[in-house]
Amino acid sequence: MRYLLDNIPEVKVEGVEIHLESLKIAKKMNPETKVYQGTIYELPFKANSYELVLCTEVLEHLQDPEAAFLELDRVSKKFIIVSVPNEPLWRVGNMIRFKYWKNLGNTPDHIQHWTTFGFNAIAKEYFRVIKMKVPITWTMLLCEKTK
Repeated sequence: MRYLLDNIPEVKVEGVEIHLESLKIAKKMNPETKVYQGTIYELPFKANSYELVLCTEVLEHLQDPEAAFLELDRVSKKFIIVSVPNEPLWRVGNMIRFKYWKNLGNTPDHIQHWTTFGFNAIAKEYFRVIKMKVPITWTMLLCEKTK
């Protein structure tokens, strides 16, 4: 959020955070930005509210990522950027850093795991994938609404 605000002054940025403590931190770090407490399953925005919707480092934590894709589609006018850890490289990276050995490198609150091509395939069920970037342990997709 801070990067966008500092580098694109004309951009309007709003955010949603489910955890109260994280919400307080976000508001403190970005006082000029509206940040709401809420869930990705019911975003507090009207349909077609934003030209671009970002969802980074969220989907791997969700019981129902498909419902989240539908909600991202609902609030976006045109574009959606989504990113998730690139499995199994994410776990390998954790193991190299000596993290989460008991879980074979799996971050404890990650309940969804996608390879780059698996994540691309699921995203294509909801959007037109325009571009895919894979900076080693991440999969990032620029998508466009199809409706």
